[in-house]
Amino acid sequence: MLGFGSDSETFYSDAVEWPANTWQHIAVTYDGAGTARFYRNGESLGGRTAPGRRSISPGPLPLSIGDRTGSLYSGFAGVLDQIRLSNGVREFGRVRMDLELERRVFVRKEPPPTAVVRVTNLQADVQSDVRLSASMSGLSAGDFTLVDLKPGEPQSDRGSDRHKRATGSV
Repeated sequence: MLGFGSDSETFYSDAVEWPANTWQHIAVTYDGAGTARFYRNGESLGGRTAPGRRSISPGPLPLSIGDRTGSLYSGFAGVLDQIRLSNGVREFGRVRMDLELERRVFVRKEPPPTAVVRVTNLQADVQSDVRLSASMSGLSAGDFTLVDLKPGEPQSDRGSDRHKRATGSV
């Protein structure tokens, strides 16, 4: 439930099963323009847009996560750990892989285009010896290793023999 001054709006995720005794990464986003989204372990759990809504407003009650202040509602039945409030949406995962193609339109029977896989480290620490395999439908996988992948800096294996092998088969 988010407050908008004189009233509030409730947003719900899709109904899903929650296995007992299993740690789950949960994320809820609100874009300040009426859209709330829910995620579990990086997978969408739905959301919705409330037309006409904008930024939330401070209210007289303290922030409550997992329960409602002053209510007999039973609230969240799990254990919350490592809560982070941030300005902007954060990605969940160890790395992000983006595919760069020379073009997106192809002529039948032409030679395969060069494809570059660009990898971004989403973790806070440098990742060493990152081994990846990328493939596209109907083509064999291209395997390559990235050394010292710095946080937030996209990297590809451009210019090496491994890159040429990967791009030729990706």
